[in-house]
Order: sequence, then structure tokens, then C-alpha cells
Amino acid sequence: MRTAARVTAWTTAGVLGLGIAAGAAMAATTPPPAPKAQQHAKAGNPAHPGKAKRALAQRAVHGDFTVKTKDGYQAVALQRGTVSAVSATSISLRSPDSFSATYVVTTSTVVREKGKPVAITDIKVGDRAVVLAKHTGTTLTATRIMCLRPPKPSSSTPSGTSTS
Repeated sequence: MRTAARVTAWTTAGVLGLGIAAGAAMAATTPPPAPKAQQHAKAGNPAHPGKAKRALAQRAVHGDFTVKTKDGYQAVALQRGTVSAVSATSISLRSPDSFSATYVVTTSTVVREKGKPVAITDIKVGDRAVVLAKHTGTTLTATRIMCLRPPKPSSSTPSGTSTS
């Protein structure tokens, strides 16, 4: 009987030991829980989680994405770049990575500069702009155009003087 008790004791100890060892191994290899969205904000400032999203949007060059609307889903295109052509009915942009696209401009297209409404004719070739457009089939219809004028030339050299 003593032998059976020893076997049972050693078996129990072994199972407990294996359980503890397995638990320790699992704890060492288990990835940490996913960070909360707020933790993705700028380091040291968790009170402003929107800053990370704005920073990403400011670096976006071009892309297509789908948004949910009250009527279903809508494919949307975004492009940031330099205006290569513009008319009353269309605008073409070229992004820094050489991607180019042309967008249809309608009477519903909202055109703004510095938050204020402007006419599409106020935008000139060479201006920087951001276009948001509905993507329907192969047609890109601009819904919003934000004109970002190129920076003014530096006035560090007085006019009439040469830097060479």
C-alpha cells in the first residue's frame, strides 16, 4: 500500500510540476494584449488620440477606400498632388510618386482654399491640391477639392541681387 501511495504522490507532484512549467512557458510566449487605440497617439500625450490619425492623413499621397453611407457603401478616392490640368469640368493631379488621375468636376463639387469657398477657375496649374472623389466604375467624380497654394518664394534675397 505504501508503494501505491508513493506512486500516487509522485504522479501528482509530476503533474503539478508539468502544469506549473507549462503555465510558465505559456506566460513567456503569450503576446501582450493589443494596445488600446488611445495608446497609438503621439508618445507622451495619450489625451489626443486623434493626432495619430491626422498625422497619417497628412502623409497620405493617394488611395482608394470604401466608406459606409446611409444608402450602403461607396468607393472613395483620395489624391494629394500638384495640379497638372484644370478646367471648369475637370481637374488632373500628379502625386509625388508620379501617380496621375483626372477627376470630373460638377456643380456639386465643393472647392475650397484655406477653408473658404473658391471657384474651380481660381485653381491654377502648379497649385498643390487634395481631391476627394466618388469612384463609380471607371469614373472619378470630385466631391471636394482643397487647394493648397505653393509656398511663396523666399524673400531672403533682396530683389535685383544675384545669389551666384
